[in-house]
Amino acid sequence: GEFGKENSIVACPSEVDEVAGESLSSQWVLQELVAGKEELSVSLLVQDGKILEVVGTSYKCGREIFVWPNVRNVEVTPYEPSPTECEVMTLFL
Repeated sequence: GEFGKENSIVACPSEVDEVAGESLSSQWVLQELVAGKEELSVSLLVQDGKILEVVGTSYKCGREIFVWPNVRNVEVTPYEPSPTECEVMTLFL
């Protein structure tokens, strides 16, 4: 997981301007931060729009607000998504 290595956490539009400056464009992704010490990750093996396999992982961290990989994991454990969660993921296929 290196995708977050160049990310920034901002709290207001003026901080976006400070971080992005003149380079803010459609190439940027701005998303809402969801605070919490646990991140759930799910990988799917999909064929013809059907989920064949599901692998989930729970990452528990030492802070409420973080961007991966700039955080220390406290605990990494398997996570099994519920059937309802899998149904929701199917809607994105």
